[in-house]
Amino acid sequence: MMNPEDLIQFEANQDSASDLAEIKGKMLELLEEARQAVSGTCECNAAESYWLSHIRTALDNDHEYLGGSMHTMQDTIDELEDSSS
Repeated sequence: MMNPEDLIQFEANQDSASDLAEIKGKMLELLEEARQAVSGTCECNAAESYWLSHIRTALDNDHEYLGGSMHTMQDTIDELEDSSS
């Protein structure tokens, strides 16, 4: 049985993990829209090489880029979910 403080922290972590997972999904959708917006333009290569790849690799490790982030948004979601169990 959890004490009241642990229960409050458990619920807060679960809520935060759920919120972040939803936000991450929206960010992935918007990032794809941004990619499509620059596709075929003179800035396509620069966007793909810099800001698109930086944002994408910060979200999770499920991408086609070399390298990645030391701690992704998905890592934070996973940590919150793990600390809730």
